Amino acid sequence: MQCDVLVAGGGLAGVRAALAARRAGASVTVVLKGRLGASGNSARAGGGFSAALRLADPDDNPGVHFADTMAGGSQINNPDLVRLLSEQTPAAILELQALGVAFAMEGDRLAQYLAPAQSYRRSVRTAGGGTCQLFETLGSVARREGVQVVEGVMLLDLARVSGRVVGALGYLPEGNQLVAFQAKAVVLACGGAGQLYPLTSNSPELTADGYAMAYRAGARLADMEFIQFNPTALAWPLGMRGESTGGALLGQEGVRLLNRRGERFMERYDPERKERSTRAITSQAIYREIVEGRGSEHGGVFLDATRVDPTALLHITGRTVARLRSNGIDPLRDAMEVAPAAHHMMGGVVIDARCATDIPGLYAAGEVAAGVHGANRLNSNGLSEAVVFGDIAGREAADYASVVSPAPLATEELERARQSVQGMLKHLPNTGPYLERLRSVVLAGAGLERCAGDTEAALAALAGLRAEIGAAGAGSGDVSRVVELRNMLEVGEIILRAVLHRTESRGAHYRTDFPKQDDAGWRANIVVSRDVDSPTMRVVPALR
Repeated sequence: MQCDVLVAGGGLAGVRAALAARRAGASVTVVLKGRLGASGNSARAGGGFSAALRLADPDDNPGVHFADTMAGGSQINNPDLVRLLSEQTPAAILELQALGVAFAMEGDRLAQYLAPAQSYRRSVRTAGGGTCQLFETLGSVARREGVQVVEGVMLLDLARVSGRVVGALGYLPEGNQLVAFQAKAVVLACGGAGQLYPLTSNSPELTADGYAMAYRAGARLADMEFIQFNPTALAWPLGMRGESTGGALLGQEGVRLLNRRGERFMERYDPERKERSTRAITSQAIYREIVEGRGSEHGGVFLDATRVDPTALLHITGRTVARLRSNGIDPLRDAMEVAPAAHHMMGGVVIDARCATDIPGLYAAGEVAAGVHGANRLNSNGLSEAVVFGDIAGREAADYASVVSPAPLATEELERARQSVQGMLKHLPNTGPYLERLRSVVLAGAGLERCAGDTEAALAALAGLRAEIGAAGAGSGDVSRVVELRNMLEVGEIILRAVLHRTESRGAHYRTDFPKQDDAGWRANIVVSRDVDSPTMRVVPALR
């Protein structure tokens, strides 16, 4: 299949990139594992965008949003990217509204809510407390404007010619077909790696694919030790475990986090901000309450939102309220049981202000890219990142595609991919048990609390698991799951090595053996590159 710009991933960053590239005159194909509008993390998001629109608080401005984001990231964010986020999100929101996306309103203007660790009310919410309508609107616009959508394809690797990315190779389970995408530019927008953890708010499709493909192609990764846990993912009921209750909920007047004794415990961990603290501090506080025996019956704590204004509650998390009510829990009347769940990767592929990676022809946007969030992502900045940088990546990829000639995929790469798939078809272990063990290993070495001994043991266990998988006989697995497991093993090792390398605590990275933040030695980013078959770590001073 041929196009000017290939977009890998169909979440908000991907759709936004596809639209921007198409409007710049490029032919565009979006390829994704699932279905457009129903796959990836964007489809599960609560619908909050952080934008200094100055509607609810006239004193707010992009400069304050910039400062909040840098402070939340412990000053190791890329300031050039943060500046783009804070300055361009307001216009992006208005553009989404002009396209027909419905937002929560107060009279004739957009409603804005206070999100934790943000100085002003700058969180705007899609109507109904979810992103379903957002994707219905953007998906229909993209298809109408000529974006080709290819669903159900598992990408295997990026394709390169003379050091330049010229497409990608994928696997279509139907008929065991190899699919070759020839493109002048590729935009990676395929999200994070939440499935590396036993409890996650992430879609089942988030299996570290973008990081692994970029790394194998020679792109650098950064900040991979910083994994954000959503402090208020549901711990109960069982069928909703891991689902987010809506991050902006903790910013609302009247909300309380309580332990099993009924104590408002955030008064001990962050006496000034309490529930409005950063996600890193709140997650660590909840974890401490649980491990010290003050948790709820189902391994969480209680989120009491019964004092929150009902209209605000429904705007922020209406979809979750409806699902909880169907399970016999009414958040307007009952406390919810919540616990930290792996939620967002702050790290990812290194990009510049054009969303360009180290490799000509390769761009990245959204959660797959590093730099915007530093050590910790602020609530409501995730969708803002996707909409701003998806647009930049799409335009820049189209500009690049307009000045380069198409390059056919190398015959040796096609043959290598064909042989790889054939080899997997002959040797398909059942990945389920291995995946569960991998998740336990990563949690033990790169969970909410880390220490050298646990992380070293996790690295040894991961190496043993990889060897065991390699020696396993044929089973009842399938190619896509085997590829996902390969990607997660590779990225899991990178995360563990980065955790071990950073000998301090900062943001979402908490080392019990190095509990203090060390600005003199560690106001820096860990950059990872591939050296033959192992990751190399390099410490780079953070941009100022």
